[in-house]
Amino acid sequence: MKSANRFLTTALPLSLVTMLAAGCVSERTLQRQLEREVRQQVAREVATRVDSPLLERALRHEQGFSEHRHLIEFLQRDIERQQLDVVGLVRAAAPLWGQHNVREPTPLQLVRYLDDFRARGMVDFDAGQVQVETVGEAGFRRRLREAIVATLLTPGDGSAADLFGSTRFEQTGAVPLLAGQVRDQDGVLVRWEWRAGRYADWLIDNRLIIDRTPDGRPVYRVDIPLEEGNREVRGLQYEALVRRASRQYGISESLIYSIIEVESSFNPYAVSPASAYGLMQVVPSTAGRDVYQRVKRRPGQPTRERLFQPDYNIDIGTAYLTILRDVYLVDIRDPRSRELAMISAYNGGAGSVLRTFHSNRSEAIRQINQLTPEQLYQRLNRDHPFAETRHYIYKVMQARQRYDARAVALSEFDGLESHN
Repeated sequence: MKSANRFLTTALPLSLVTMLAAGCVSERTLQRQLEREVRQQVAREVATRVDSPLLERALRHEQGFSEHRHLIEFLQRDIERQQLDVVGLVRAAAPLWGQHNVREPTPLQLVRYLDDFRARGMVDFDAGQVQVETVGEAGFRRRLREAIVATLLTPGDGSAADLFGSTRFEQTGAVPLLAGQVRDQDGVLVRWEWRAGRYADWLIDNRLIIDRTPDGRPVYRVDIPLEEGNREVRGLQYEALVRRASRQYGISESLIYSIIEVESSFNPYAVSPASAYGLMQVVPSTAGRDVYQRVKRRPGQPTRERLFQPDYNIDIGTAYLTILRDVYLVDIRDPRSRELAMISAYNGGAGSVLRTFHSNRSEAIRQINQLTPEQLYQRLNRDHPFAETRHYIYKVMQARQRYDARAVALSEFDGLESHN
């Protein structure tokens, strides 16, 4: 297990829990390191979505860290849970697949282990590719067939949210996440279990790939391409939810769609190392807690399991956009400029948006209000302190243009229909 623990320490950004489990550090040392790690790593990854002035100050200053330790502890708790889950996954899967061949779920990749970790299904939403494989020769055909069916019929409602275990995806009757995105050997879209099973048999008979783990165990795999336009098809599953959130919170549908596309490519099981979950990549202890307190008027924060549910995730994520609009960025006068700042803040934090212009909030707002929306976009795209956020606003605006164009086309089509 020492080699597995060395792999974890190298592979995971936050390896402190693993180090404690391996006996590499004491609990006291762990606490000190964790506090430093939280201030630094969370400032880069988690706090890119933090907009509470108290929490931002807590992350930047030692005094703030002491005064607002409870805010840091919420983040620490979420990070520790994430780490423990990943540690458990690696410890269970590494003996079968090899310590350097354990796959973890990400925002753009769904990874699900099945059959006591001897099979796994992986969907790369960015590449438009499904890969299903099993390790070990005995019974490989049954395991691979079941894993293919389970992966193709993964429910799109977030009900199969145990991403770090090895239980089978239960068929809940929900529309599969990949519905309309996979065609079988006859060119027919796979929607039902009987067709998925027949396609699995054909794949095993005609498209089987045999590989080996580093220690020589056979790995049996099939690759399944997703249809062109698969991202748009997935997005249509959540059309009613997006429309409802848009009407409730006064946020445009095209903006909600664009953020979901960039954050998760419409993957409801999206998981990030920063403990962000679901379609809109909500961090429970920051954005989620903010929504609970300011919008829902209730204590606590949303659970990870709830955030895997598309209706709940879209509601929380859209509500958070209203907090950015109506609280943190409310002094930006031009509505288009405020929306650009919201987009940048959703990824990089409202404080970082303002610090792009000046360390003093009032002066930053004054400078922003002197810019046109086009000038503000250029500044955020060029000068924002986080490279990820500079690219993020570009990607969201590109997606926004497509969704706006689609909305115009649909409106014109509806108008023609009404005149016929």
